[in-house]
Amino acid sequence: MSEKNNHDERAVKALESIAQSFQTIEDSVLDVDLPMWSERLEWYLNEFFNIAKSKTIGSSNRPTIDRERTVDESEE
Repeated sequence: MSEKNNHDERAVKALESIAQSFQTIEDSVLDVDLPMWSERLEWYLNEFFNIAKSKTIGSSNRPTIDRERTVDESEE
């Protein structure tokens, strides 16, 4: 009986930990500044598409993004 109670307690603690992790992920997603990230995300998705399309392995000769924002610029 004690072994079953121990197992149940561990299961409850595991589920609480999972719930806390989901809460942290949800909070992070809700705090994302979408206008700031939309252009950057679009650029990265396009780069991923180009690499996948050309099946490039390793480094490629991609140009750098000319409108990349730094932390200081995004706070203004």
